[in-house]
Amino acid sequence: MAEAVADDVVSQVALTGRYAPAVRTYLGTQVRRARPVGGTARLISAALASDALAWRAERGVLMDVGVDVVDLLDVALGHTALLRAHDGPRGWVGLLLEHEGGRYSEASLLATAPADQTARAEIEVFGPGGSAMIDCSDMTGPEAVGTMIEEFADAVEHSRPHPLGVRHGLHLQRLLDTAETDLLAGR
Repeated sequence: MAEAVADDVVSQVALTGRYAPAVRTYLGTQVRRARPVGGTARLISAALASDALAWRAERGVLMDVGVDVVDLLDVALGHTALLRAHDGPRGWVGLLLEHEGGRYSEASLLATAPADQTARAEIEVFGPGGSAMIDCSDMTGPEAVGTMIEEFADAVEHSRPHPLGVRHGLHLQRLLDTAETDLLAGR
């Protein structure tokens, strides 16, 4: 599909958080200042603890919100060349990402935390310029969705590709497929 769409059709992946002003400032200013060589991500929530949509519960935290975490680490630290995943008790998923240029990141994901636990969603990178952290728990909302729609309409109107087009979506899907394969193999 990526080959068929990429050259003839404007496409855009709906990674809503990437359109949030705070995320764009983080990536464009704070991450650049840090000149990162590594990073971490933590996502802890009760999103799948109860009353989750069937597909969300079945596919787990990796397929539900893992794509957003992997995407933000990928853009902050560079193209992810290799991803490994392991799982633990009660829904924990750990990811190790190797980025081009010798950078590394790790992510811990849990979406079955007790409802009375404090939820967190954060990404932090480290480098010679210091560290840069962003709280991602509020990165989606009407403003981000509006920007996403405006950018898609503009890309269509001017027949130009969007940086978050189908090829980027395919890259992320390949990474998640690798991670899911690791999890199914019990690594």
